[in-house]
Amino acid sequence: MEGHSEILRFDEDHELDMDTSISHLSPVHSRSESNVRYDHKRKKPNTTRINKNYILEQKEKATIKAHEALRSVLNGERLANGYEVYYRYVESLCRFKHNEQSILADHVESTLKEYFEHQIAPDLKKLFVEDTFASETMVDSLIDTYECWLVKLKVLSKIFLYLDANYLQFHPSRLRIAAYGQKLFVQEFFESSETSEAVVPKIIYEKHKVILSEIRRNKKENYLSTSKRLSKVLAQYPVEARDEFEGDLLESIAVDFQKMRSEWLMTPDNYIHSALRAMSSEVTYFKESGYRKSFMSALFSKLKWITIFQDFQNVIHISLPILLQDQNENELRLIHEYCEKSIDEYSINSTKMFIYEWGKYIETLIQGTLEKNKENLKNFVPALVDLYTRLKELADKVLTSNEVFEFELRNSFMKMFNDKNINYTTLVQLCKYCDSFFKNSSKKGAKPDNNTLTFEKFRDNVQLIVKCLNNKNDFLILYKRDLSRRLLMGRSTNTKLEASVIDSFIKVTGETDEVLGLKAMFRDLEISKDKFSSLSLDDCPFDFSAYVLEQKFWPDPPKGDSEAYLPPYLSNAVDKFTALYKSEEEKHADKRLDWSHYSLHQLVIKGSFESGDKDLIVNLLQAVVILLYNEKDSYTFDEIASSTGISPKLLKRVLLSLTSDRFNILVSNGGSYSFNFKFTDKSNKIRIPFYKDRESSAHISDMDNDGRGIVERNRDTEIKCILVRIMKQEKSVLYSDLIYQTLEHAQAKGPCDVSDIKTQLDYLIANEFVKREPDGKTFTYIP
Repeated sequence: MEGHSEILRFDEDHELDMDTSISHLSPVHSRSESNVRYDHKRKKPNTTRINKNYILEQKEKATIKAHEALRSVLNGERLANGYEVYYRYVESLCRFKHNEQSILADHVESTLKEYFEHQIAPDLKKLFVEDTFASETMVDSLIDTYECWLVKLKVLSKIFLYLDANYLQFHPSRLRIAAYGQKLFVQEFFESSETSEAVVPKIIYEKHKVILSEIRRNKKENYLSTSKRLSKVLAQYPVEARDEFEGDLLESIAVDFQKMRSEWLMTPDNYIHSALRAMSSEVTYFKESGYRKSFMSALFSKLKWITIFQDFQNVIHISLPILLQDQNENELRLIHEYCEKSIDEYSINSTKMFIYEWGKYIETLIQGTLEKNKENLKNFVPALVDLYTRLKELADKVLTSNEVFEFELRNSFMKMFNDKNINYTTLVQLCKYCDSFFKNSSKKGAKPDNNTLTFEKFRDNVQLIVKCLNNKNDFLILYKRDLSRRLLMGRSTNTKLEASVIDSFIKVTGETDEVLGLKAMFRDLEISKDKFSSLSLDDCPFDFSAYVLEQKFWPDPPKGDSEAYLPPYLSNAVDKFTALYKSEEEKHADKRLDWSHYSLHQLVIKGSFESGDKDLIVNLLQAVVILLYNEKDSYTFDEIASSTGISPKLLKRVLLSLTSDRFNILVSNGGSYSFNFKFTDKSNKIRIPFYKDRESSAHISDMDNDGRGIVERNRDTEIKCILVRIMKQEKSVLYSDLIYQTLEHAQAKGPCDVSDIKTQLDYLIANEFVKREPDGKTFTYIP
């Protein structure tokens, strides 16, 4: 292999003839007339002269090497030198004179054309004879010929890179070597009169469509390699006919996708995954095959229309349950992005359809959550809050126009919570959720864990549900009933947190009468603590304190259905406190203290057992029974009843609470009840719950029904008020307008339907507030 020093260089010393043998005394420098310079230019000393013969020899050598490389590559012969050596010869030749670049380019083009016409074109023509039209090997032979030609063009592009990059690239009428070679192939294969009508439309192109269809429909991956090679050949389709070719190709793809779409719809759960995967695979395939961007855009738009927007209402309906799963966030984001562009691409407002289906599916999820927690209602509120939180986070994270989706999310929750069949259950369960939180938070010794609900989280959860309720006042009425029980029964020891929740209600509902009623309960409790908790009784053998509360502020205080005989020291304490209360202020003299709410009275009795003393926290009825055992250790049922004055039905509940498996303070033996000195418990302070029998459970059910009745009565009153207000304003109004206006106002405050309005309208007609005109369609207000 020849060294680099033999390559033509114009800037190296060996390329210049430095004639140092000439002296300044030689005839060359004599001042003879013939040697006098008349150009008036100063002559530079030691001027060198170029050896032109050497330069011409080097140019000729570079030309020979360039031509040699061109022939060797085309003939498939091994190069005598490496690519770099030939590149330097080409570079030197091109830099000699600009004209040499043109000469070399002409030679390369003529050689490529001559080789193609004598070597490649005959091979192509052999493929298209009649007996090979249906041959399976024809496609492979065509692809092999094309790829072999591309390899040679690629090698020549490396060797003649300097010519390509510095001359051909910027020439207005010449093509680069690879482009020129491909043009020769395109002209012969696509534009030749001998092949264009027979081969491309009928054989190659049809074969291409068949192979692609087999890959799509039947998953024949063994065709994939051949298909990609053929697609790269067809990507060179002439510009003049490319639109028709690509249009026909798009139609064939569309036909296949329509068929696949029908198959995918048979498995709705996988439809969106199948559609998106197929679209991605199809677009990637043609992109890698070298198809132009306009075709890619048209293909993508066509596939989106077929798979998604052709029947978008149905597609989003069956796909939304899958898209809303956490692992499918990317697919959900894609569909949302497609929807935002659909109005420009297809003149379809698919985002509006998306939002509608989003809202309907949320309603389905809420209904499913209610059904799932039907037997375990304590999870009712947490499950709904978790659902709302998950969907809101999804909207914030994935759906860019999340304000619209978040609004629809809230609207769906409001619609479901205010549904007539669900509303009351929501009110009751929300009250129970609050009741459970405050009861559990007041338990001493409870160890917090990761699942413990903080007050801030609890408050936010309650606010979330309350905001969705139109009949917030109905909720506050039920909440007031439960709050009253907690405060009076001492089940909530943290009144500050209770009051803080009331303040949060004010932020949502404003200072309504119901909220002010809740605050009045706390105010009454605080006044009672300040005034009466510090009152001391003279000669009282035990600590005694009492709260005096205004009954008008406290709904449904639990009242005993039987009287009891109090021991003398308890009776004396009650009488002394009553006298002290009435004597404290003149306005108290005419007031009566009601001590009959036995379950509200809490007593701490010290019991002596073999295991040690225990503090028993009981209500007044339990205390009356236990204190009997200071006299003797055993009583019959009748003896207890006669000694306490408690009705037999209520006494059974008292005794059951004192003889339970866990708190067996008394031991039942036949018809007698004995004090259990062997009672043990790990705690020194024991709260003994009151026994709830079937009748008490029925009483609770009655209270729930009573709560429903309160809500319904409030609803009826609201509807009547709305009807009267409208009639006063309109004086006379058509029936349809009256129903519409009333329904619009009533539903803003709670669940309501047309039948409710008709019932209250009939009531107003019967009581002569409204008159029905003879036409039966008009109603007139009666002042």
